[in-house]
Amino acid sequence: MSRTTLTAVQLPGTGGASGSLAAPDATNGNIVASPGPFKALVIVTNTGSAASLYVRASGYQGSASGAANASYVTSQYQPFATASTGDLTVALAASETTVVDLDRDTGRFTQADGSMWLDWSTASGLTVMVVQRLYMP
Repeated sequence: MSRTTLTAVQLPGTGGASGSLAAPDATNGNIVASPGPFKALVIVTNTGSAASLYVRASGYQGSASGAANASYVTSQYQPFATASTGDLTVALAASETTVVDLDRDTGRFTQADGSMWLDWSTASGLTVMVVQRLYMP
């Protein structure tokens, strides 16, 4: 199956960003098209029980339902060396909003086509928004 696309909200230079929260796809996973994790914030609201978000490392070859690093081949060519660190697993506490800032290590999560892959332990009670901030050198 193909991943379900999440469209990133662009953060303007002044003022706030408005966008809608989307339901994540725990069966097929989600994809954020290029530029993927570059300057991205992933905002997850959880109204249900505890869950996990997996931000897949570059080169991930498994299914969306795979556990963290379940199908990561460490000997394969890696366009970004930090990808060998593997997936990022984020605990999503019950009845909490979690913000994941991917500003520091974007190369680790950039797939070959420039996208970012997000997988979920469950989609029950979760909504997500991806915000891309402006590039500020």
